[in-house]
Amino acid sequence: MVTLSTFNVVGATGTISLNVSASSGIPPVSTSTVVTDSSGTVGISSGLYYYVSHTVGDSSQVKFSAQFGALPVSNTTGRLITDGGTTSKLVVVSGPVSQTAGTTASSLSPFTLERRDDFDNPTGQATVNVILDDTANGQVAVHAGRGFSPSNHDFEFETPGVGTPISGFSYGAAETQKTFVYFDKMTSTPLEDGRTGAWTLQAYVGTTFVNSNIKTQYNLIVNPGITAKLNFHNPIRTLQAGFPLNLTGNLNLSALNVELQDFNGNPTVTPSSVTVQLATSRLPSSAFDGYGFSVSTAIIGEPPPPAPDSKARPPPS
Repeated sequence: MVTLSTFNVVGATGTISLNVSASSGIPPVSTSTVVTDSSGTVGISSGLYYYVSHTVGDSSQVKFSAQFGALPVSNTTGRLITDGGTTSKLVVVSGPVSQTAGTTASSLSPFTLERRDDFDNPTGQATVNVILDDTANGQVAVHAGRGFSPSNHDFEFETPGVGTPISGFSYGAAETQKTFVYFDKMTSTPLEDGRTGAWTLQAYVGTTFVNSNIKTQYNLIVNPGITAKLNFHNPIRTLQAGFPLNLTGNLNLSALNVELQDFNGNPTVTPSSVTVQLATSRLPSSAFDGYGFSVSTAIIGEPPPPAPDSKARPPPS
Protein backbone atom coordinates (compact mmCIF):
# COMPACT_ATOMS: atom_id res chain seq x y z
CA MET A 1 0.00 0.00 0.00
CA VAL A 2 1.35 3.39 -0.98
CA THR A 3 0.14 6.60 0.64
CA LEU A 4 -0.19 9.64 -1.62
CA SER A 5 -0.08 13.28 -0.50
CA THR A 6 0.70 16.76 -1.81
CA PHE A 7 3.24 19.10 -0.28
CA ASN A 8 5.18 22.25 -1.07
CA VAL A 9 1.96 23.67 -2.52
CA VAL A 10 1.86 27.16 -4.08
CA GLY A 11 -1.66 28.46 -4.67
CA ALA A 12 -4.54 26.00 -4.80
CA THR A 13 -4.04 22.28 -4.23
CA GLY A 14 -4.75 19.88 -7.07
CA THR A 15 -6.33 16.43 -6.88
CA ILE A 16 -4.65 13.02 -6.92
CA SER A 17 -6.98 10.57 -8.65
CA LEU A 18 -7.26 7.22 -10.41
CA ASN A 19 -9.78 8.72 -12.91
CA VAL A 20 -8.48 9.52 -16.37
CA SER A 21 -11.68 11.01 -17.85
CA ALA A 22 -12.61 13.55 -15.17
CA SER A 23 -13.52 17.10 -16.17
CA SER A 24 -14.93 20.32 -14.78
CA GLY A 25 -18.40 18.86 -15.22
CA ILE A 26 -17.43 15.54 -13.63
CA PRO A 27 -14.65 16.30 -11.11
CA PRO A 28 -12.05 13.63 -10.35
CA VAL A 29 -12.51 11.41 -7.30
CA SER A 30 -9.66 12.01 -4.89
CA THR A 31 -7.55 9.18 -3.59
CA SER A 32 -4.85 9.10 -0.91
CA THR A 33 -3.76 5.48 -1.26
CA VAL A 34 -2.94 3.07 -4.07
CA VAL A 35 -1.96 -0.60 -4.18
CA THR A 36 1.17 -1.64 -6.06
CA ASP A 37 1.02 -4.12 -8.90
CA SER A 38 2.88 -7.47 -8.92
CA SER A 39 6.06 -5.64 -9.80
CA GLY A 40 5.73 -3.33 -6.81
CA THR A 41 5.01 -0.27 -8.93
CA VAL A 42 2.14 2.21 -9.11
CA GLY A 43 0.89 4.27 -12.05
CA ILE A 44 2.08 1.84 -14.76
CA SER A 45 -0.30 -1.10 -15.06
CA SER A 46 -3.11 1.17 -13.81
CA GLY A 47 -3.21 4.95 -14.19
CA LEU A 48 -2.49 7.46 -11.48
CA TYR A 49 -3.16 11.12 -12.23
CA TYR A 50 -2.69 14.52 -10.69
CA TYR A 51 -5.23 17.19 -11.69
CA VAL A 52 -3.43 20.47 -11.24
CA SER A 53 -4.95 23.72 -9.98
CA HIS A 54 -6.92 25.77 -12.55
CA THR A 55 -4.74 28.83 -12.01
CA VAL A 56 -1.59 29.50 -14.01
CA GLY A 57 1.52 29.54 -11.83
CA ASP A 58 0.13 27.33 -9.06
CA SER A 59 2.34 24.35 -8.25
CA SER A 60 2.87 21.42 -5.92
CA GLN A 61 4.70 18.14 -5.51
CA VAL A 62 3.28 14.66 -4.90
CA LYS A 63 4.82 12.47 -2.19
CA PHE A 64 4.73 8.65 -2.24
CA SER A 65 5.11 6.95 1.16
CA ALA A 66 5.18 3.24 2.08
CA GLN A 67 6.24 0.92 4.85
CA PHE A 68 8.83 -1.69 3.82
CA GLY A 69 8.89 -3.99 6.78
CA ALA A 70 9.90 -1.78 9.67
CA LEU A 71 11.48 0.75 7.33
CA PRO A 72 9.46 3.74 6.10
CA VAL A 73 10.36 4.79 2.54
CA SER A 74 9.23 7.76 0.48
CA ASN A 75 9.87 9.66 -2.73
CA THR A 76 8.56 12.80 -4.38
CA THR A 77 7.83 14.06 -7.85
CA GLY A 78 9.31 17.20 -9.27
CA ARG A 79 7.34 20.42 -9.08
CA LEU A 80 4.06 20.22 -11.04
CA ILE A 81 3.28 23.70 -12.37
CA THR A 82 -0.01 24.80 -13.95
CA ASP A 83 0.31 26.32 -17.43
CA GLY A 84 -2.34 27.84 -19.70
CA GLY A 85 -4.51 25.49 -21.75
CA THR A 86 -5.99 25.64 -25.25
CA THR A 87 -7.02 29.13 -26.41
CA SER A 88 -10.79 29.54 -26.03
CA LYS A 89 -11.24 33.26 -25.38
CA LEU A 90 -10.00 36.69 -26.47
CA VAL A 91 -10.10 39.51 -23.94
CA VAL A 92 -9.28 43.22 -24.28
CA VAL A 93 -7.33 43.73 -21.06
CA SER A 94 -6.56 47.41 -21.72
CA GLY A 95 -7.44 50.08 -24.24
CA PRO A 96 -8.70 53.65 -24.57
CA VAL A 97 -12.31 54.48 -23.72
CA SER A 98 -12.16 57.33 -26.22
CA GLN A 99 -9.75 59.08 -28.56
CA THR A 100 -9.68 62.08 -30.89
CA ALA A 101 -10.39 61.68 -34.59
CA GLY A 102 -7.31 61.87 -36.78
CA THR A 103 -4.83 61.15 -33.99
CA THR A 104 -1.86 59.30 -35.49
CA ALA A 105 -0.42 56.01 -34.26
CA SER A 106 2.49 57.65 -32.47
CA SER A 107 0.03 59.37 -30.11
CA LEU A 108 -2.69 56.73 -29.84
CA SER A 109 -3.14 54.57 -26.74
CA PRO A 110 -2.82 50.90 -27.73
CA PHE A 111 -5.24 48.06 -27.15
CA THR A 112 -3.88 44.94 -25.48
CA LEU A 113 -5.60 41.73 -26.56
CA GLU A 114 -5.00 38.63 -24.46
CA ARG A 115 -5.81 35.04 -25.34
CA ARG A 116 -7.07 32.82 -22.52
CA ASP A 117 -8.09 29.24 -21.79
CA ASP A 118 -11.37 27.94 -20.34
CA PHE A 119 -10.30 28.99 -16.85
CA ASP A 120 -9.44 32.58 -17.87
CA ASN A 121 -5.73 31.93 -17.66
CA PRO A 122 -3.46 33.72 -20.13
CA THR A 123 -2.18 31.01 -22.45
CA GLY A 124 0.63 30.67 -24.94
CA GLN A 125 -0.29 27.22 -26.24
CA ALA A 126 0.20 26.75 -30.01
CA THR A 127 -0.09 29.38 -32.74
CA VAL A 128 -3.38 31.27 -33.14
CA ASN A 129 -4.35 33.65 -35.96
CA VAL A 130 -6.62 36.59 -35.11
CA ILE A 131 -8.64 38.79 -37.50
CA LEU A 132 -9.30 42.47 -36.65
CA ASP A 133 -12.54 43.85 -38.09
CA ASP A 134 -14.17 47.32 -38.15
CA THR A 135 -17.06 46.56 -40.55
CA ALA A 136 -19.77 45.87 -37.94
CA ASN A 137 -23.10 47.70 -38.04
CA GLY A 138 -22.57 49.06 -41.54
CA GLN A 139 -19.73 51.29 -40.33
CA VAL A 140 -17.94 51.24 -43.69
CA ALA A 141 -21.02 52.66 -45.42
CA VAL A 142 -21.43 55.28 -42.69
CA HIS A 143 -17.84 56.39 -43.22
CA ALA A 144 -18.30 56.40 -47.00
CA GLY A 145 -21.30 58.69 -46.60
CA ARG A 146 -18.97 61.36 -45.24
CA GLY A 147 -16.19 60.71 -47.73
CA PHE A 148 -13.95 58.44 -45.61
CA SER A 149 -12.54 55.29 -47.20
CA PRO A 150 -10.33 52.42 -45.98
CA SER A 151 -8.52 52.49 -49.32
CA ASN A 152 -7.39 56.03 -48.47
CA HIS A 153 -6.33 54.84 -45.00
CA ASP A 154 -8.97 57.07 -43.38
CA PHE A 155 -9.78 54.37 -40.81
CA GLU A 156 -7.89 51.16 -40.05
CA PHE A 157 -6.09 49.03 -37.49
CA GLU A 158 -2.39 49.81 -37.20
CA THR A 159 0.77 48.80 -35.39
CA PRO A 160 1.40 50.91 -32.26
CA GLY A 161 3.76 53.84 -32.68
CA VAL A 162 4.52 53.05 -36.33
CA GLY A 163 1.12 53.20 -38.04
CA THR A 164 1.57 50.29 -40.45
CA PRO A 165 -1.91 49.05 -41.51
CA ILE A 166 -2.81 45.55 -40.26
CA SER A 167 -5.84 43.30 -40.65
CA GLY A 168 -4.85 40.93 -37.86
CA PHE A 169 -1.90 39.10 -36.32
CA SER A 170 -0.68 35.73 -35.09
CA TYR A 171 0.10 34.70 -31.53
CA GLY A 172 3.30 32.69 -31.61
CA ALA A 173 3.95 29.84 -29.21
CA ALA A 174 4.35 31.24 -25.66
CA GLU A 175 2.80 34.61 -26.66
CA THR A 176 -0.21 35.56 -24.57
CA GLN A 177 -0.76 39.22 -25.54
CA LYS A 178 -0.69 41.40 -28.66
CA THR A 179 -1.09 45.17 -29.02
CA PHE A 180 -2.56 47.34 -31.77
CA VAL A 181 -4.12 50.79 -32.30
CA TYR A 182 -7.18 51.95 -34.21
CA PHE A 183 -6.91 55.04 -36.42
CA ASP A 184 -10.02 56.90 -37.60
CA LYS A 185 -10.54 60.34 -39.11
CA MET A 186 -14.33 60.18 -38.57
CA THR A 187 -15.93 60.74 -35.20
CA SER A 188 -18.50 58.39 -33.73
CA THR A 189 -20.35 61.37 -32.22
CA PRO A 190 -22.65 63.31 -32.38
CA LEU A 191 -25.57 61.09 -33.44
CA GLU A 192 -25.91 62.24 -37.04
CA ASP A 193 -24.94 60.96 -40.49
CA GLY A 194 -25.28 57.38 -39.26
CA ARG A 195 -23.02 57.79 -36.23
CA THR A 196 -24.06 55.61 -33.30
CA GLY A 197 -21.96 57.11 -30.50
CA ALA A 198 -19.15 54.54 -30.70
CA TRP A 199 -17.42 52.44 -33.34
CA THR A 200 -17.54 48.67 -32.78
CA LEU A 201 -14.16 46.94 -33.14
CA GLN A 202 -14.10 43.15 -33.38
CA ALA A 203 -11.41 40.49 -33.02
CA TYR A 204 -11.97 36.81 -33.76
CA VAL A 205 -10.42 33.49 -34.73
CA GLY A 206 -11.87 31.87 -37.85
CA THR A 207 -13.61 33.02 -41.02
CA THR A 208 -16.33 35.34 -39.65
CA PHE A 209 -17.13 37.00 -36.35
CA VAL A 210 -20.65 35.53 -36.26
CA ASN A 211 -19.48 31.94 -36.69
CA SER A 212 -16.45 32.18 -34.43
CA ASN A 213 -16.37 30.69 -30.93
CA ILE A 214 -13.25 32.66 -29.99
CA LYS A 215 -14.05 36.34 -30.29
CA THR A 216 -14.55 39.68 -28.56
CA GLN A 217 -15.67 43.18 -29.44
CA TYR A 218 -15.06 46.65 -28.06
CA ASN A 219 -16.96 49.94 -28.41
CA LEU A 220 -14.61 52.88 -28.94
CA ILE A 221 -15.77 56.50 -28.74
CA VAL A 222 -14.05 58.76 -31.28
CA ASN A 223 -14.47 62.47 -30.47
CA PRO A 224 -13.90 65.47 -32.76
CA GLY A 225 -10.80 67.62 -32.58
CA ILE A 226 -10.86 71.34 -31.92
CA THR A 227 -13.02 73.55 -34.14
CA ALA A 228 -10.97 74.43 -37.21
CA LYS A 229 -13.47 75.60 -39.83
CA LEU A 230 -17.04 76.33 -40.93
CA ASN A 231 -18.72 74.33 -43.64
CA PHE A 232 -22.13 73.79 -45.17
CA HIS A 233 -23.40 70.43 -44.01
CA ASN A 234 -25.78 69.85 -46.89
CA PRO A 235 -25.70 68.73 -50.52
CA ILE A 236 -25.67 71.25 -53.39
CA ARG A 237 -28.97 73.16 -53.43
CA THR A 238 -30.95 74.11 -56.54
CA LEU A 239 -33.37 76.94 -55.72
CA GLN A 240 -35.95 78.85 -57.75
CA ALA A 241 -35.16 82.44 -58.60
CA GLY A 242 -37.05 84.68 -56.25
CA PHE A 243 -37.88 81.83 -53.87
CA PRO A 244 -35.92 80.20 -51.02
CA LEU A 245 -37.19 76.73 -51.88
CA ASN A 246 -36.24 73.81 -54.10
CA LEU A 247 -38.31 73.30 -57.25
CA THR A 248 -40.29 70.66 -55.36
CA GLY A 249 -40.98 73.00 -52.47
CA ASN A 250 -39.37 70.46 -50.09
CA LEU A 251 -37.79 72.35 -47.20
CA ASN A 252 -35.38 69.45 -46.53
CA LEU A 253 -33.95 69.98 -50.01
CA SER A 254 -33.75 73.73 -49.58
CA ALA A 255 -32.28 74.71 -46.20
CA LEU A 256 -28.62 75.59 -45.90
CA ASN A 257 -26.99 74.06 -42.80
CA VAL A 258 -23.88 75.79 -41.49
CA GLU A 259 -21.74 73.62 -39.22
CA LEU A 260 -18.67 74.06 -37.02
CA GLN A 261 -16.17 71.35 -37.94
CA ASP A 262 -12.74 70.03 -36.96
CA PHE A 263 -9.86 69.62 -39.39
CA ASN A 264 -11.31 66.38 -40.81
CA GLY A 265 -14.80 67.77 -41.35
CA ASN A 266 -16.41 66.30 -38.22
CA PRO A 267 -19.08 68.37 -36.44
CA THR A 268 -17.89 70.07 -33.28
CA VAL A 269 -19.74 71.45 -30.29
CA THR A 270 -19.03 74.93 -28.98
CA PRO A 271 -19.36 75.78 -25.27
CA SER A 272 -20.59 79.29 -26.05
CA SER A 273 -22.44 81.22 -28.74
CA VAL A 274 -20.68 81.79 -32.04
CA THR A 275 -21.59 84.58 -34.47
CA VAL A 276 -21.29 83.50 -38.09
CA GLN A 277 -21.07 85.98 -40.95
CA LEU A 278 -22.77 84.90 -44.19
CA ALA A 279 -21.74 86.26 -47.58
CA THR A 280 -22.22 85.43 -51.25
CA SER A 281 -20.16 85.52 -54.40
CA ARG A 282 -22.62 86.14 -57.25
CA LEU A 283 -23.30 88.03 -60.47
CA PRO A 284 -25.82 90.83 -60.08
CA SER A 285 -29.17 90.43 -61.82
CA SER A 286 -30.21 92.96 -64.47
CA ALA A 287 -33.61 93.25 -62.81
CA PHE A 288 -35.00 92.67 -59.33
CA ASP A 289 -31.49 92.26 -57.94
CA GLY A 290 -32.57 91.34 -54.45
CA TYR A 291 -31.06 88.59 -52.33
CA GLY A 292 -30.29 87.74 -48.72
CA PHE A 293 -30.12 85.03 -46.05
CA SER A 294 -32.95 84.31 -43.63
CA VAL A 295 -33.84 81.84 -40.91
CA SER A 296 -37.42 81.87 -42.22
CA THR A 297 -38.96 80.52 -45.42
CA ALA A 298 -41.83 83.00 -45.36
CA ILE A 299 -42.22 84.98 -48.56
CA ILE A 300 -43.54 88.56 -48.37
CA GLY A 301 -45.58 89.71 -51.34
CA GLU A 302 -44.88 92.83 -53.36
CA PRO A 303 -45.37 96.06 -51.36
CA PRO A 304 -48.67 97.90 -51.98
CA PRO A 305 -48.61 100.99 -54.18
CA PRO A 306 -48.02 104.29 -52.34
CA ALA A 307 -51.10 106.14 -51.01
CA PRO A 308 -52.21 109.21 -53.01
CA ASP A 309 -50.91 112.57 -51.80
CA SER A 310 -53.85 114.24 -50.04
CA LYS A 311 -52.26 117.65 -50.57
CA ALA A 312 -51.93 117.25 -54.30
CA ARG A 313 -53.82 119.89 -56.32
CA PRO A 314 -56.45 118.85 -58.90
CA PRO A 315 -55.33 119.13 -62.48
CA PRO A 316 -56.13 122.44 -64.11
CA SER A 317 -59.43 122.63 -66.03
